[in-house]
Amino acid sequence: YLKFVAKSKKSADVSNAQALATAFNVAFADGAIGAATYSGTSGQVGTAVSAQWPESKTTAGQQWSVVVDSDGVKTIHLGGASIYPTPDATFK
Repeated sequence: YLKFVAKSKKSADVSNAQALATAFNVAFADGAIGAATYSGTSGQVGTAVSAQWPESKTTAGQQWSVVVDSDGVKTIHLGGASIYPTPDATFK
């Protein structure tokens, strides 16, 4: 049972990362944000991005970091571990 719960929490964090990537890519395509690194742990991302920083399900209080380059979202990290586009072993 505990393995199932742990896997579910990891899956939720990966889904949240995908939702963040979508929100950042929409804002980037609309010209509302530029290439930069955006970080946060909770609350509204900002007025230009229509999203909230989700609370990590695996470990509370971890910081999200979204790297946007000239093509849109390049990577997303949660607590220093890569979670988007390809989650590392932490989230598998």
